[in-house]
Amino acid sequence: MGCYFPLFIITHAAILFLFPSSPPITTVAGKPNSSTQTCHDNPLVTAVCENVTRTTGYEFCCATFFNDSGAPTDTNIDLAYIAFRTTYAKAIDLLNQILPMIPKRNTNELAAMRKCAGDYNLTLLALATVLEDLDSDTYEEFDVLALYAQGNVSSCDRLLSRASSSSSSAVVRQIRDESGVVMKLVDICCVVARLFQYAG
Repeated sequence: MGCYFPLFIITHAAILFLFPSSPPITTVAGKPNSSTQTCHDNPLVTAVCENVTRTTGYEFCCATFFNDSGAPTDTNIDLAYIAFRTTYAKAIDLLNQILPMIPKRNTNELAAMRKCAGDYNLTLLALATVLEDLDSDTYEEFDVLALYAQGNVSSCDRLLSRASSSSSSAVVRQIRDESGVVMKLVDICCVVARLFQYAG
């Protein structure tokens, strides 16, 4: 398994340098489109999207894989690149929204934002390790890393849910909504990770 990246705050510029072919993420959470039919025509993607949680949903899953119509979706490696890159990009985007909020929050929101910043750094390390391993043709413990990322995102999401329910801040509620999108994406990563066979 590849080495973890050092623990540091990764910026948008860094992701463009590290993974220049990452698909755009602006429409991942958008309305269903023709990607659903394309999904039905792809047995591998269909198998993944039929096994995501009800919260994630089949249509969201399909849109994630066919957001970039030029990306290949023929193998489990193709799907892993799409799922983990998209999740990595979205997680960085959310972390970069959280960090500027830390000095501006009240006590309850501050605790949530600080904890989430740590959770998302750990999430990014796990996702980066998978992407590193994909680049080096090393397919080990993707399932463990995906579950680790999911656990950290879920921890943050619970805190944001509590903070947003007692907050009048539209920004906090927006961050909570974005966290829900990342929750769906890591769910897809967990299903894709199960497509791989691991030694032992």
